[in-house]
Amino acid sequence: MKLQQFVDEFIDGYIASDLETMSDSARATGMKYGDVGYPMVSTTLAGIELLGGLLLPSASRFTTKNGMSRFLLFWDNYLVKDFPVYKGFGKLFYNLLRSGIAHTYTAKHGVYVTKGSATPLRFDDTNRRVYIDSNVFAQDFLTAYRNNVTPLVSMVDPTTDPNAISMQTHLDEMISLFEVSSDGEFRALAPSKESIENGKLSAAMTHFSAIEGASGPPGDMTTKPWPTISGMPTPNQ
Repeated sequence: MKLQQFVDEFIDGYIASDLETMSDSARATGMKYGDVGYPMVSTTLAGIELLGGLLLPSASRFTTKNGMSRFLLFWDNYLVKDFPVYKGFGKLFYNLLRSGIAHTYTAKHGVYVTKGSATPLRFDDTNRRVYIDSNVFAQDFLTAYRNNVTPLVSMVDPTTDPNAISMQTHLDEMISLFEVSSDGEFRALAPSKESIENGKLSAAMTHFSAIEGASGPPGDMTTKPWPTISGMPTPNQ
């Protein structure tokens, strides 16, 4: 897949569009919890790690074992560049928010996620607490991406590092590694009879993007046939 196509579809497309959609969403009627704050933060953090992988120096290789270094590369060199308030918090966000949400759907102790407060990141030094508004965090991430990364996508000057050429190389490395991983999982799969029968029924109406696994409607099927009410308690404890 070409770099520009990937950026258009997966970064400007899925990541940015999903963040905007979640930002506009509201808690389901009658629900005490659930403002999709956690999904917003999780998506933002995933976007940071993804872009860090594309922006590795040309002499580096994309691997599945350098997640934190990829994350911190974008955080320290691009996000902090435009928003100094985030300086020094990259490792904390990676360990307490990214890992916490991914594994238990809750931020680890001392991190509070809100939505709609319009308040930038703030640190309570006395009580050792961090407060982050999911809307503000997402918009800061997108602004840093558009200001600092979008121009590089068309930059082919070899004296600039990273540039479009190195980013394409790292994208190819990422896709190749994920294909190998996916192939191994499918080889080891023991599928249920029902899933195979369902696959035969839907094969004719299923369409996938160039990178398989992309979210979205297969054929004419709707993406979300029912309301989503998941989200996060605000604040989280």
